[in-house]
Amino acid sequence: MADVKIKWRIGAFVEIANAVNAAVCIPAAQRVKGAVTAPGHEDMPRMVHVVTDPRSGAGDFAHARVVNAYPSALQVEAKYGSLARALGSA
Repeated sequence: MADVKIKWRIGAFVEIANAVNAAVCIPAAQRVKGAVTAPGHEDMPRMVHVVTDPRSGAGDFAHARVVNAYPSALQVEAKYGSLARALGSA
């Protein structure tokens, strides 16, 4: 039986990953960003950012992350679960 060799064209995978990131992941992250609220922390939504990282080669992946830069984000998340609830509603 002969060995079968497949030559992958990584550029096609990079294009697909970036297209899915742009079409699905980034809009979902934007919906989560828009749904973040916490009682007593009305200025928190303006400090929540969507960070995107397109795929550029075989060694990395495309990402869309929701980052909370609010000074007491960990305490607010522990008490209210604002990002977790936003993720569930998006």
